[in-house]
Amino acid sequence: MLLKRDTEEIVMKKICGLLCLVAIVAFVPQLEAQNAGYSIADGKTGAWTVVEGTHVGTFSALKDSSLSFSVEKNNTAGGFTYGTFQYDTGSAKIVANSETFVGSVAAGQLGTGNVSVAYSAGDMVGVWVEYDGQRYYSVSQLNSNQGTGTYKNAPPDGYASVWFDTIGSNNQKEPKNGAIIKLSVSGVAPASSGAPLPGVLATMALCGAVGGYLRRKKRAGRIAQE
Repeated sequence: MLLKRDTEEIVMKKICGLLCLVAIVAFVPQLEAQNAGYSIADGKTGAWTVVEGTHVGTFSALKDSSLSFSVEKNNTAGGFTYGTFQYDTGSAKIVANSETFVGSVAAGQLGTGNVSVAYSAGDMVGVWVEYDGQRYYSVSQLNSNQGTGTYKNAPPDGYASVWFDTIGSNNQKEPKNGAIIKLSVSGVAPASSGAPLPGVLATMALCGAVGGYLRRKKRAGRIAQE
């Protein structure tokens, strides 16, 4: 036979579990909504646009945002690291001390990667990869004996592709036999604003409070029995 205290605890545990589930379910669509409008687009929408012409290989930030990465191809023997850099169109060089690490993957590893630091509207940003002891950049003029290309995928996909290979290409598309490394790049809300949204945070706090109440009540019950 269940005591009143036991029944109370069971009900509170169910409530706690339900609140946690609500927090998880609510977080996903709210996160998607938060990142809506941060894609790589045509310059009229989104947060980034693919730069063409002389400075191809860079992305222009239309508003404060970050770049997110996914590894599509990884034919390296020992894996690679990747990151971003700011590019100065005036000097056609990398802005001093602007190269930042984003992530690293093992040989053959594919899938969702990491998110870059936050950039401000007006920044010109490129991508770098490092493998076999050498660093290469998405702006071909910065490399020697290394092919690279950057191209925007057809709307409404909202992302671009950046590839690296020993073979070059005249139209930015990857070589016929593929590339050693290919990254999918998209835009997201600035990395610094990645905290849970207020509604989700409140639900999680309430869930934690219920859990704390149950622990205190259980401890008090044990003391009373002693």
